[in-house]
Amino acid sequence: MFDPSGSFGRLTTAAWSSLAGAGQPEQLIFHERQQAALCGQHCLNNLLQAPLFTASDLATLAWELDSAEASLMAGGVAGESTNVDEAGNFSISVLRRAVGRSHGLELLSDPSLVEAALRSPTENAAYVLNHHAHWFTVRKLHGTYWD
Repeated sequence: MFDPSGSFGRLTTAAWSSLAGAGQPEQLIFHERQQAALCGQHCLNNLLQAPLFTASDLATLAWELDSAEASLMAGGVAGESTNVDEAGNFSISVLRRAVGRSHGLELLSDPSLVEAALRSPTENAAYVLNHHAHWFTVRKLHGTYWD
């Protein structure tokens, strides 16, 4: 079982500007409401402003990560998944792999990022946050930050 408490990720302004349609006319903001325990899925879709990921997509990535981890363990013994639980809560590793593969983006995770973001929250165009095992996105669209 993974513990996502305190996880924090960010996208740089340069990476986000390519996603936010810099120079494009303003469009409606896409917001996917959470269903079940799939906040990781909805977080990524809200971040990227489109319904790009399904629970099945993310479960496949979790399985790939679990398989890779099991092969590195002595004897390749597989245990309980550390990348998704039975309710559909996905780890930061799954979210990272998803945006990395689909858009070549990197979710940065480092305790010093939290401190820097608290000092200058507008330095970054988007944040992927986890609070009490709940993933959500805060991102700047059309000059305003949205969650």
